[in-house]
Amino acid sequence: MPLASVDEKGTQFYYEDTGAPPGQPSYTTLILIHGGVFHSAIYRPMIPYAAARDVRLVLVNVRDYPGSTPYSPSELAALNSSSLNEQRAMLNERGQEVAAFLLWFIRKECIPQIAGSQGDSGAGGGGLALLAWSWGNTITMSFLAQAAKLPKHDQETLGSYLRSLVLFDSSSHALGVPSDVSDFIMNPLRDPQVPEEQKGCAFERWVSSFTRTRSPQPRRCSPSRSTS
Repeated sequence: MPLASVDEKGTQFYYEDTGAPPGQPSYTTLILIHGGVFHSAIYRPMIPYAAARDVRLVLVNVRDYPGSTPYSPSELAALNSSSLNEQRAMLNERGQEVAAFLLWFIRKECIPQIAGSQGDSGAGGGGLALLAWSWGNTITMSFLAQAAKLPKHDQETLGSYLRSLVLFDSSSHALGVPSDVSDFIMNPLRDPQVPEEQKGCAFERWVSSFTRTRSPQPRRCSPSRSTS
């Protein structure tokens, strides 16, 4: 079971890695962070399509998800605390863990740098992108907030490899959107018509649903008529 150490206390992330695409020296690595209800296995259907697109997928389980280090009682207490300072410290540590994982993976796997990182446009492959879904953006936004606190050599390493951050269907609270702005959005957790004991299952169906929409049919124009 692949595990990555993300601090000096022995904290670990479980991850799955598709490996470097065969015969592609300048592939791009995509690090995938899951949402709040599902773990990284939600991304497994993408695996068969990765190599043909010169992409290496790394599916990461953050703390308290299968295979990764659970939160300690003191960490859970801080998360549930009414103290904003304790909550902030808890989130800061989660961002530091993501930074540590990225740095660890870059150095362990010797992934290629962004093409052009030494001066040209950087339009080729190489480097890594970081994607988080839904609640997972809380963790990656915390990672960005910690970037300036990293040692200079770590900042330089990430600067040579991190090519993009993808906020995939972010939850509103991950971006600090006030609740009174987003309350109009349907959410089964807030729906009084959904019985309390069914809210969990209703949320899972809602947050993972895919809706196929039909492409609009081209409008047919009537032939013009002469008015002469």
